[in-house]
Amino acid sequence: MSGPLDIVFSRGSPIEDEGHHYAAFVELCHSIKHHTEFVDQSFRTLAKLVHTSSSSMSYDFLNLRPITHPIMMHLAQAIKDVFSPAEKAFMRSYVAFHDIVGCLRGYESGEIDSIPFQRVTVSNLAIARDALRSSVEHIPHAQNTLQTAQLQLIEALSFPTGIDFALRNVIPAALLPAYINRRVETLGHLSPLLQSMAISLDALYNALRVVNSLYFPMFESLTAERMEEKRNDPEFHQSLYDVAFPLYRAQEGLDKLAYVDTFQKIANSRLRNW
Repeated sequence: MSGPLDIVFSRGSPIEDEGHHYAAFVELCHSIKHHTEFVDQSFRTLAKLVHTSSSSMSYDFLNLRPITHPIMMHLAQAIKDVFSPAEKAFMRSYVAFHDIVGCLRGYESGEIDSIPFQRVTVSNLAIARDALRSSVEHIPHAQNTLQTAQLQLIEALSFPTGIDFALRNVIPAALLPAYINRRVETLGHLSPLLQSMAISLDALYNALRVVNSLYFPMFESLTAERMEEKRNDPEFHQSLYDVAFPLYRAQEGLDKLAYVDTFQKIANSRLRNW
Protein backbone atom coordinates (compact mmCIF):
# COMPACT_ATOMS: atom_id res chain seq x y z
CA MET A 1 0.00 0.00 0.00
CA SER A 2 1.37 3.39 -1.00
CA GLY A 3 2.08 5.94 1.73
CA PRO A 4 1.91 9.74 1.51
CA LEU A 5 5.52 10.06 0.35
CA ASP A 6 4.96 7.54 -2.45
CA ILE A 7 1.83 9.39 -3.57
CA VAL A 8 3.31 12.91 -3.52
CA PHE A 9 6.69 12.22 -5.08
CA SER A 10 7.08 10.69 -8.51
CA ARG A 11 8.96 7.47 -9.19
CA GLY A 12 12.65 7.94 -9.74
CA SER A 13 13.00 10.16 -6.67
CA PRO A 14 14.94 8.96 -3.58
CA ILE A 15 11.70 7.61 -2.07
CA GLU A 16 12.35 4.27 -3.76
CA ASP A 17 14.97 3.50 -1.10
CA GLU A 18 13.37 1.46 1.68
CA GLY A 19 14.66 3.67 4.49
CA HIS A 20 12.70 6.69 3.28
CA HIS A 21 9.20 5.42 4.00
CA TYR A 22 6.62 7.62 5.71
CA ALA A 23 6.80 6.02 9.17
CA ALA A 24 10.55 6.71 9.36
CA PHE A 25 9.92 10.32 8.31
CA VAL A 26 7.28 10.80 11.02
CA GLU A 27 9.54 9.22 13.65
CA LEU A 28 12.45 11.45 12.63
CA CYS A 29 10.34 14.60 13.02
CA HIS A 30 9.08 13.33 16.38
CA SER A 31 12.67 12.72 17.51
CA ILE A 32 13.63 16.27 16.54
CA LYS A 33 10.74 17.67 18.57
CA HIS A 34 11.56 15.42 21.55
CA HIS A 35 15.23 16.40 21.74
CA THR A 36 14.39 20.07 21.25
CA GLU A 37 11.93 20.01 24.14
CA PHE A 38 14.52 18.23 26.28
CA VAL A 39 17.08 20.97 25.60
CA ASP A 40 14.42 23.58 26.43
CA GLN A 41 13.52 21.94 29.76
CA SER A 42 17.17 21.40 30.68
CA PHE A 43 18.07 25.00 29.96
CA ARG A 44 15.17 26.30 32.04
CA THR A 45 16.26 24.13 34.97
CA LEU A 46 19.87 25.20 34.54
CA ALA A 47 18.91 28.89 34.41
CA LYS A 48 16.88 28.61 37.59
CA LEU A 49 19.64 26.81 39.48
CA VAL A 50 22.47 29.05 38.30
CA HIS A 51 20.75 32.36 38.88
CA THR A 52 19.27 31.53 42.27
CA SER A 53 22.63 30.19 43.48
CA SER A 54 24.41 33.26 42.09
CA SER A 55 22.49 35.73 44.22
CA SER A 56 22.56 36.78 47.83
CA MET A 57 20.13 39.12 49.55
CA SER A 58 22.54 39.65 52.44
CA TYR A 59 25.98 40.50 51.06
CA ASP A 60 26.90 42.09 47.75
CA PHE A 61 30.25 40.28 47.64
CA LEU A 62 28.38 36.96 47.58
CA ASN A 63 26.37 37.99 44.51
CA LEU A 64 27.90 36.15 41.55
CA ARG A 65 25.28 37.25 39.05
CA PRO A 66 27.65 39.68 37.24
CA ILE A 67 29.84 36.63 36.49
CA THR A 68 27.25 33.94 35.76
CA HIS A 69 24.72 36.03 33.85
CA PRO A 70 27.03 36.71 30.85
CA ILE A 71 27.93 33.00 30.75
CA MET A 72 24.26 32.04 30.55
CA MET A 73 23.51 34.69 27.92
CA HIS A 74 26.40 33.48 25.77
CA LEU A 75 25.09 29.94 26.07
CA ALA A 76 21.58 31.13 25.22
CA GLN A 77 22.83 32.82 22.06
CA ALA A 78 24.71 29.70 20.96
CA ILE A 79 21.56 27.60 21.40
CA LYS A 80 19.45 30.18 19.60
CA ASP A 81 21.88 30.10 16.65
CA VAL A 82 21.07 26.39 16.28
CA PHE A 83 17.32 26.45 16.77
CA SER A 84 16.32 29.69 15.06
CA PRO A 85 17.37 28.57 11.54
CA ALA A 86 16.07 25.04 12.24
CA GLU A 87 12.66 26.45 13.15
CA LYS A 88 12.70 28.52 9.97
CA ALA A 89 13.61 25.46 7.91
CA PHE A 90 10.74 23.36 9.21
CA MET A 91 8.21 26.18 9.04
CA ARG A 92 9.13 26.96 5.43
CA SER A 93 8.96 23.27 4.54
CA TYR A 94 5.56 22.98 6.17
CA VAL A 95 4.29 26.01 4.25
CA ALA A 96 5.70 24.62 0.99
CA PHE A 97 3.39 21.61 1.15
CA HIS A 98 0.45 22.85 3.23
CA ASP A 99 -0.24 26.09 1.37
CA ILE A 100 0.05 24.59 -2.09
CA VAL A 101 -3.02 22.46 -1.33
CA GLY A 102 -5.05 25.63 -0.84
CA CYS A 103 -3.67 26.94 -4.11
CA LEU A 104 -4.64 23.72 -5.90
CA ARG A 105 -8.17 23.93 -4.57
CA GLY A 106 -8.40 27.61 -5.45
CA TYR A 107 -7.27 26.82 -8.97
CA GLU A 108 -9.76 23.98 -9.26
CA SER A 109 -12.64 26.23 -8.13
CA GLY A 110 -11.60 29.09 -10.40
CA GLU A 111 -10.63 31.46 -7.55
CA ILE A 112 -7.09 31.73 -8.94
CA ASP A 113 -6.02 31.38 -12.56
CA SER A 114 -2.68 29.61 -11.99
CA ILE A 115 -0.84 27.52 -9.40
CA PRO A 116 2.01 29.58 -7.80
CA PHE A 117 4.22 26.51 -7.45
CA GLN A 118 7.49 28.43 -7.85
CA ARG A 119 6.64 31.00 -5.19
CA VAL A 120 4.92 28.74 -2.67
CA THR A 121 6.84 25.48 -2.91
CA VAL A 122 10.14 25.91 -4.76
CA SER A 123 11.11 29.20 -3.09
CA ASN A 124 10.15 28.04 0.41
CA LEU A 125 12.07 24.78 0.04
CA ALA A 126 15.17 26.67 -1.13
CA ILE A 127 15.01 28.94 1.92
CA ALA A 128 14.40 25.91 4.16
CA ARG A 129 17.43 24.05 2.84
CA ASP A 130 19.75 27.02 3.45
CA ALA A 131 18.35 27.54 6.95
CA LEU A 132 18.73 23.88 7.87
CA ARG A 133 22.30 23.84 6.63
CA SER A 134 23.03 26.87 8.85
CA SER A 135 21.51 25.10 11.86
CA VAL A 136 23.65 22.00 11.35
CA GLU A 137 26.78 24.11 10.98
CA HIS A 138 26.12 25.89 14.31
CA ILE A 139 25.69 22.74 16.40
CA PRO A 140 29.45 22.06 16.91
CA HIS A 141 29.87 25.64 18.18
CA ALA A 142 26.95 25.17 20.58
CA GLN A 143 28.49 21.95 21.89
CA ASN A 144 31.82 23.73 22.47
CA THR A 145 29.96 26.54 24.23
CA LEU A 146 28.30 24.01 26.53
CA GLN A 147 31.70 22.62 27.53
CA THR A 148 33.11 26.09 28.12
CA ALA A 149 30.04 27.14 30.12
CA GLN A 150 30.38 24.09 32.34
CA LEU A 151 33.98 24.95 33.24
CA GLN A 152 33.18 28.65 33.75
CA LEU A 153 30.14 27.99 35.93
CA ILE A 154 31.95 25.44 38.08
CA GLU A 155 34.75 27.94 38.61
CA ALA A 156 32.34 30.79 39.39
CA LEU A 157 30.15 28.84 41.81
CA SER A 158 32.90 26.97 43.65
CA PHE A 159 34.18 28.24 46.97
CA PRO A 160 37.74 29.62 46.55
CA THR A 161 39.02 28.81 50.03
CA GLY A 162 37.04 25.63 50.58
CA ILE A 163 36.20 26.77 54.10
CA ASP A 164 32.48 27.31 53.52
CA PHE A 165 32.13 24.08 51.59
CA ALA A 166 33.90 22.15 54.36
CA LEU A 167 31.28 23.35 56.84
CA ARG A 168 28.75 21.03 55.18
CA ASN A 169 30.72 18.06 56.53
CA VAL A 170 30.32 19.09 60.16
CA ILE A 171 27.17 21.24 60.31
CA PRO A 172 23.65 20.10 59.31
CA ALA A 173 22.53 21.65 56.04
CA ALA A 174 19.54 23.27 57.77
CA LEU A 175 21.91 25.38 59.89
CA LEU A 176 24.10 26.56 57.02
CA PRO A 177 23.57 29.83 55.11
CA ALA A 178 21.10 29.33 52.27
CA TYR A 179 23.58 30.46 49.63
CA ILE A 180 25.93 27.57 50.49
CA ASN A 181 23.19 24.99 50.06
CA ARG A 182 22.05 26.59 46.80
CA ARG A 183 25.54 26.54 45.33
CA VAL A 184 26.19 22.95 46.38
CA GLU A 185 22.88 21.86 44.86
CA THR A 186 23.67 23.66 41.60
CA LEU A 187 27.19 22.25 41.39
CA GLY A 188 25.73 18.77 41.83
CA HIS A 189 23.28 19.21 38.94
CA LEU A 190 25.50 21.26 36.63
CA SER A 191 27.42 18.53 34.83
CA PRO A 192 24.47 16.13 34.30
CA LEU A 193 22.30 18.93 32.90
CA LEU A 194 24.91 20.22 30.46
CA GLN A 195 25.95 16.73 29.42
CA SER A 196 22.33 15.76 28.71
CA MET A 197 21.94 18.90 26.59
CA ALA A 198 25.08 17.94 24.68
CA ILE A 199 23.66 14.45 24.04
CA SER A 200 20.43 15.93 22.68
CA LEU A 201 22.36 18.35 20.46
CA ASP A 202 24.35 15.43 19.10
CA ALA A 203 21.12 13.54 18.34
CA LEU A 204 19.71 16.64 16.64
CA TYR A 205 22.87 17.02 14.59
CA ASN A 206 22.43 13.51 13.21
CA ALA A 207 18.67 13.91 12.65
CA LEU A 208 18.95 17.26 10.88
CA ARG A 209 21.68 15.91 8.63
CA VAL A 210 19.34 13.09 7.60
CA VAL A 211 16.60 15.60 6.79
CA ASN A 212 19.04 17.73 4.82
CA SER A 213 20.73 14.94 2.88
CA LEU A 214 17.84 12.51 2.31
CA TYR A 215 14.45 14.16 2.67
CA PHE A 216 15.14 17.59 1.19
CA PRO A 217 16.29 16.11 -2.15
CA MET A 218 13.06 14.12 -2.10
CA PHE A 219 11.00 17.24 -1.39
CA GLU A 220 12.73 19.10 -4.20
CA SER A 221 11.94 16.30 -6.65
CA LEU A 222 8.34 17.52 -6.72
CA THR A 223 7.83 19.34 -10.02
CA ALA A 224 5.25 21.66 -11.54
CA GLU A 225 4.43 18.92 -14.03
CA ARG A 226 3.68 16.51 -11.17
CA MET A 227 1.43 19.13 -9.54
CA GLU A 228 -0.45 19.67 -12.80
CA GLU A 229 -0.85 15.93 -13.30
CA LYS A 230 -2.28 15.40 -9.80
CA ARG A 231 -4.06 18.71 -9.23
CA ASN A 232 -7.56 17.14 -9.19
CA ASP A 233 -6.58 14.07 -7.16
CA PRO A 234 -8.03 14.21 -3.58
CA GLU A 235 -5.60 11.52 -2.41
CA PHE A 236 -2.70 13.67 -3.62
CA HIS A 237 -4.08 16.67 -1.72
CA GLN A 238 -4.44 14.65 1.48
CA SER A 239 -0.94 13.22 1.09
CA LEU A 240 0.48 16.74 0.82
CA TYR A 241 -1.14 17.50 4.18
CA ASP A 242 0.27 14.25 5.58
CA VAL A 243 3.78 15.28 4.50
CA ALA A 244 3.30 18.75 5.99
CA PHE A 245 1.97 17.67 9.39
CA PRO A 246 5.15 16.01 10.83
CA LEU A 247 7.12 19.07 9.70
CA TYR A 248 4.71 21.28 11.62
CA ARG A 249 4.97 19.16 14.76
CA ALA A 250 8.77 19.39 14.67
CA GLN A 251 8.49 23.15 14.15
CA GLU A 252 6.27 23.41 17.25
CA GLY A 253 9.13 22.13 19.40
CA LEU A 254 11.82 24.17 17.65
CA ASP A 255 9.83 27.38 18.07
CA LYS A 256 10.39 27.30 21.84
CA LEU A 257 14.14 27.74 21.39
CA ALA A 258 14.20 29.91 18.27
CA TYR A 259 14.33 33.29 19.97
CA VAL A 260 17.03 34.47 22.34
CA ASP A 261 14.59 36.71 24.24
CA THR A 262 13.05 33.50 25.61
CA PHE A 263 16.28 32.85 27.49
CA GLN A 264 16.61 36.48 28.55
CA LYS A 265 13.15 36.35 30.11
CA ILE A 266 14.06 33.15 31.95
CA ALA A 267 17.33 34.59 33.20
CA ASN A 268 15.95 38.01 34.17
CA SER A 269 12.61 36.95 35.64
CA ARG A 270 13.87 36.88 39.23
CA LEU A 271 15.73 40.19 39.25
CA ARG A 272 13.05 42.09 41.15
CA ASN A 273 13.10 39.49 43.93
CA TRP A 274 16.84 39.59 44.53
